Amino acid sequence: MSTLNLDPWTATLFLSGVLALSTLVMYLVYITLSRKTPQTSSEYSEPYIGGEPASVIKSVDVSVRNLFWGVVRGAGRRLYTFLRDQMHNGILNDWGVYMLSYIGLLTLIALIYFMR
Repeated sequence: MSTLNLDPWTATLFLSGVLALSTLVMYLVYITLSRKTPQTSSEYSEPYIGGEPASVIKSVDVSVRNLFWGVVRGAGRRLYTFLRDQMHNGILNDWGVYMLSYIGLLTLIALIYFMR
């Protein structure tokens, strides 16, 4: 197998074309996978939230902030206290490292959960 010798201008154009083509392919895959079929059933037209109809509840959508704190306080409380007791020693620099590692761990868990 021989190497391909290109001048910088040709190499730049070639790599830009490859990147543009791969970006286009990824975008088309995203568009194809993100299409959702509309629901035609009238049975599911109104969401079921705690037994109350949507007209009783002011906002059907949950805010991102409330969802985040619900997960952190609910599911992450034991993990948070364990990591805090194991890692925090009162030094501010260590606290920053602790917070970054905890948020990184939560991000990793969220990525694994949503990518499966």
